[in-house]
Amino acid sequence: MGLNDVRWQGKRHRGFYEVWYVTLVDPASGDAYWFRYTIDAPAAGKGESELGLWAFSTPAKDPRAGLSLHDRLPLSKFADKTTEEKGFRVEFGKAFVDPARATGKTGSGERSIEWDLKWEKNGVSFEHVPMVLEKLGVAQSAASSQNLAVLFDGTIKVGGKSIKVSKWPGEQSHTWGKKHADSWAWAHCNAFEEDKDAVFEGVSARVRKLGLLLPAATPLFLRLAGTPEPREISWTSVFTLWSNVSRVSAGRWDFEADSPEVLLKGTASAPLERMIAVEYRDPDGEPLWCHHATGGDLALEVYRRTGARWSLDRRLTSKGTTAFELTSRARDPEVGRYFDLSQAIATEGFAPPPVAVASAS
Repeated sequence: MGLNDVRWQGKRHRGFYEVWYVTLVDPASGDAYWFRYTIDAPAAGKGESELGLWAFSTPAKDPRAGLSLHDRLPLSKFADKTTEEKGFRVEFGKAFVDPARATGKTGSGERSIEWDLKWEKNGVSFEHVPMVLEKLGVAQSAASSQNLAVLFDGTIKVGGKSIKVSKWPGEQSHTWGKKHADSWAWAHCNAFEEDKDAVFEGVSARVRKLGLLLPAATPLFLRLAGTPEPREISWTSVFTLWSNVSRVSAGRWDFEADSPEVLLKGTASAPLERMIAVEYRDPDGEPLWCHHATGGDLALEVYRRTGARWSLDRRLTSKGTTAFELTSRARDPEVGRYFDLSQAIATEGFAPPPVAVASAS
């Protein structure tokens, strides 16, 4: 099964969520964008199944002036048009995601965002959760990135004002599951100042089983420039997921991982004024808040083993070009910009009254 392929099994499949999302940033201005395509199928008695189109803009000069939009669509607007010949394609009304393009529109008038983005597939991908953990039920959610490090071209319109997108760094990824992790930290960057080929993707998630909060599982991926080709290193085996070091604090995530040859130390962060707190809801009705900043910062130190010691090999830095989020079961009151589910707009024949439903990051 492809990394983007639909996991939802149809309208009778309840207690499930699925999301395709895009993050990108203008490296010149620092303006950042986050788009989400969601299927929300709450458990029986927790609301009606529906679709969502979400769009968030964050201007670098005035983050709180950004738009936060979520249009609710009826489930009938979803279509899985994936074929062996043409590959992956999902449609949300007129919006769609396919192997090399994502389009959509939310809101109306001055409070609207429309996007038409294209990218060239380059084969850089990442599967976050080992399949064995899904099969054993340890992981109730999973994520994968078919387009982990791409450069976007196209157009974004904010309030009708057209913005040309040319070689903006970002990614297109996919997540799904029966229930979100209890909390997580996540960071992505493919726009480091020192190395245009470098890519980082990492998440550290804690799940609750039988009422107990388990230690954080921390899958990490690093791609570095090399000769003749870039080198990829990942820490995703069941032997390394729980040995990687992870520390989370307000607006900051510190992590560390090593292999026989490489030691990685990193810090992802974002000023709280650049973050937006977005309400999600699990299929069982439990709420959670994703504190997201597409224009965050990331600092990495990569060490190589020299005999019995570690020697610093390189530093990688990103200022304002990292997608970063911290998610927990309560909203951080220090993050002043927020978006709750009551602000979503019913569109395209969506009949039921507003119901808080599940979503994912």
